[in-house]
Amino acid sequence: MRSRRRPGDGRRVASGLMSRDQQLRDEMLSLCSFCDFAERERERERERERERLLLGLRWLIRR
Repeated sequence: MRSRRRPGDGRRVASGLMSRDQQLRDEMLSLCSFCDFAERERERERERERERLLLGLRWLIRR
């Protein structure tokens, strides 16, 4: 089957036109994936900050 493009949409789907609901679902899943990624990055940054603080504390204790 030939892929068609919805005017002004830019999405190609082999079975024909992608429904607006499908597009919104896809966009939401992309955003959720990005939010999950961003949350993991924030958690990693908090962990790095904790490690820096612990190293500083250990250094102070040894002095």
